[in-house]
Amino acid sequence: MSASSGYEPVDVGHCDGTGPLGHREPAAHAAQRDRDVDDQQRPDPTTVARPPAAPAAPTTQRCRGSGDMSDRSIDRMSELMVDGLATYRLVKLVRDDRITEPVRESVIERQGPPEKSKISYLLNCPWCLSIYFGVALTLGRRRFPATTGAIARSLALSAMTGIATTRLDG
Repeated sequence: MSASSGYEPVDVGHCDGTGPLGHREPAAHAAQRDRDVDDQQRPDPTTVARPPAAPAAPTTQRCRGSGDMSDRSIDRMSELMVDGLATYRLVKLVRDDRITEPVRESVIERQGPPEKSKISYLLNCPWCLSIYFGVALTLGRRRFPATTGAIARSLALSAMTGIATTRLDG
C-alpha cells in the first residue's frame, strides 16, 4: 500500500512503454488501461475509507535497463577501464618509447638479446609486462588509492591521446 494514499499500487507495465508481458500495447488499449487504473485508485464514494493498519514502506520501481548498476559498480568499471589504459601506456613506455630506449639497450648489452636473456625478453614482451603492471596498479589501488588513481588517470589520458593521434593523424 502506498503510504500517502492508502491504496495498493497497480502494475501498469514497464517504463519502456511495454505491458507486463513485454509487448507494446496499441494506443487505445493503453488509454483504456490508464482509465482503469484511475478508477481502481479512486475511492468508492459509498464506502468509508479506512487508513491502513501500518503504513507500508515506500517502494521504488526501476525501469529495465536504467539504474540496475550501483554507483560502486560503475566506479569499478571506470577504474578497470582507466587501469587497462594505464597498463597499456606503461607497456608502450617500457617497450617502445624512445625515452626508455637507452635503458633497454643497456639491459640488452649486459644481459644479452631477448632470445638468450629472460630480463631482455621481459622488456620486449607486452604480455609479460602487462601482467606485472596490472598487478602493480591493482595493489596500488588498494594501498594508495588516491595517488594510484591520479597516476593511472594520467597514464590513461596519455594512452588515449596516443591512440587517437595514431588513428586520426596516421
